Amino acid sequence: MIGVELAASILDFGARMKMSPQRAQEQLHGAVALHNLLMKEGVAYLATRSGWARRW
Repeated sequence: MIGVELAASILDFGARMKMSPQRAQEQLHGAVALHNLLMKEGVAYLATRSGWARRW
């Protein structure tokens, strides 16, 4: 499992994606949640705004 603080030290969504700090924080929280689901369950789903789902 990973925490938001550790993930923030590794990932910076605002650096290359030109998004607001609030949006970057939302993306970071989503990445942490997805990572933790993968670690716990071995599978996770990610739905995009366009409705395309991804499974890992």
